[in-house]
Amino acid sequence: MDRRPLRGSMGRGQALALEGLLEVRRGTMEDIDRLKDRFIFGADVPETVSPFGKVQSISSVYFPQFSTLANDLDEAATEYRRWMIGAGEKRLNKDPTHIGGFVEAYEPYKRKRNALLDALQKFARKHFK
Repeated sequence: MDRRPLRGSMGRGQALALEGLLEVRRGTMEDIDRLKDRFIFGADVPETVSPFGKVQSISSVYFPQFSTLANDLDEAATEYRRWMIGAGEKRLNKDPTHIGGFVEAYEPYKRKRNALLDALQKFARKHFK
């Protein structure tokens, strides 16, 4: 991500909120990756607070036009996390098919994540030239 401050056709507070939203969105990807490593592969990864609440808060206050996309991403991430927990249980029970269904579980999450990212990038390009 470009580290220059956002400037453009909106106020400083909204610009800072957009920067925060973009940063938190990256954090959601890292959070999902940590969960995947923990549940599917058994890595010793500490539990952290999910950043999805922050995404929804920033969206609802500063960018209500992204709230539906943020909620859709949260729902898809919840379903993906459920699959990961199930896969982790299968792994612990030494089920060799524990990663079965990965693509079906991951793809909806990836689509929703990319939809939000695309919308944020389009908005940023329009308002910050």
